[in-house]
Amino acid sequence: MFFTHNFIAEPAAYIHNQRPHGQRFPLVNAKEDEQNIVLEVIAPGRKKENFKIELKDNLLTISSEAIETEKSENYRFTEFKLVPFSRTFRLVSEVEVEQIQANYVDGILYVSLPKKVQEPARLIEVK
Repeated sequence: MFFTHNFIAEPAAYIHNQRPHGQRFPLVNAKEDEQNIVLEVIAPGRKKENFKIELKDNLLTISSEAIETEKSENYRFTEFKLVPFSRTFRLVSEVEVEQIQANYVDGILYVSLPKKVQEPARLIEVK
């Protein structure tokens, strides 16, 4: 597994979810193959500029600030608003930091983390 996990059957469990009053975290899918791990973060109604993705000390943090609606719009009522969020994952494999890519398409943020190629084990001759 590419991520550590604390919960049964979770492919990518969180380390922590920063959740001050009114803050929620988005649902995330994690797909893994031999070369990559891809996170799919559901976050509709945002723009790509609203996201911050940071990797430090093997901790990957994906966050977004609150999105304000137009004050001039005359809502009768509202049932949702775009609140801030932050999700942090601990990576257990090294990634090619310079090759990390993120794309935001149809309300889903895709974060692709290419794995570093592992050197094969080397036998050391004892003399």
